[in-house]
Amino acid sequence: MKQIIFLAIAMAFVQHVIAQNKVSGRVTAFNKYTLEGVKVEAKKSGNTVYTDKNGNYDIECKKKDALKISADGFMQARIKLDGSELYFNTNLIMLKGSSAQYKVVNKGYMTQDELDYALENLTSENNDFSRFQDICDLLQSKFPLVKCIEDNGINRIYLGSNPQSLQSGSWALLVVDGITTDEISGLSPMQVADIRVLTKEGASAYGVRGSNGVVEIDLKASAGSGY
Repeated sequence: MKQIIFLAIAMAFVQHVIAQNKVSGRVTAFNKYTLEGVKVEAKKSGNTVYTDKNGNYDIECKKKDALKISADGFMQARIKLDGSELYFNTNLIMLKGSSAQYKVVNKGYMTQDELDYALENLTSENNDFSRFQDICDLLQSKFPLVKCIEDNGINRIYLGSNPQSLQSGSWALLVVDGITTDEISGLSPMQVADIRVLTKEGASAYGVRGSNGVVEIDLKASAGSGY
């Protein structure tokens, strides 16, 4: 009986080890500065680790797990694991505003001198959205209240916490390089230089058209507006 119990425990342990994958990575900002103390969470395994002084981490994950990488003052990054890659370089995108700048320095992710230099010389590196799968992935990662919802074959953008209460005409106004458009599905994140979500007072400049909020997208100069 004891042998059976021992074998059962041993088999369970082996299955647990097989199901776990060690994933490693490195986290940077502005594609230049390594970040220490960034939180890395694996959704399925429930494990949490923090990056070391060189921005590196190792974490045990389950098959088809998902990583969440977060640091105050930066956009949260999400990585879906399919088992084919076990190492990831992740460049976190710093949020705009003095509050984000204060958090980045106060938490020790960057020194004030590093941040001042980066903001003056490395803005294109900060706004590198190429890691996002599509424009909806970018919007929903950067702005938690944004929902991309398909409506008659078109991806509509809804700003709010309860998309189940959607009514006709409640979609946000889409503006790309100053031009109003109905569809942005064909827009690649790699083309985006900056993106803003405006609500209430911020959207008032658009009058009635902006009553459901506005998504403003600036394209990189090389991308042009003919996406």
